[in-house]
Amino acid sequence: MPGRVPSVKFLQRIQNPTKRQLIQSLTLAVWNTPDCEHFTDVLIKNPRHTSHSDSRPHITLRMKTARQAAEKSGQTVHVYYNEQTKQYEAFRLYSERKDDPKKDEPKEE
Repeated sequence: MPGRVPSVKFLQRIQNPTKRQLIQSLTLAVWNTPDCEHFTDVLIKNPRHTSHSDSRPHITLRMKTARQAAEKSGQTVHVYYNEQTKQYEAFRLYSERKDDPKKDEPKEE
């Protein structure tokens, strides 16, 4: 579907423009895969990090369809990329769950 543009929001401020652009391009790479093209909203939660549930370095996204957004739920996505080349490698899409307002919503500034 050429011309589709998701609603993208950052949960954290990312001051470094190079890092911000990389995260945006990786996000769009995942969003344009057949498994994720049905999502309409994307929340970029965390830049490259590891977590207790995934020791492989990744970016964490929260993706939602229109229905999920209305029901305040969504799916977490871990995006993997090569640190040296900055090229997208893979992603892991987790099961749908209800939003956690403390973790899954942008802070008002």
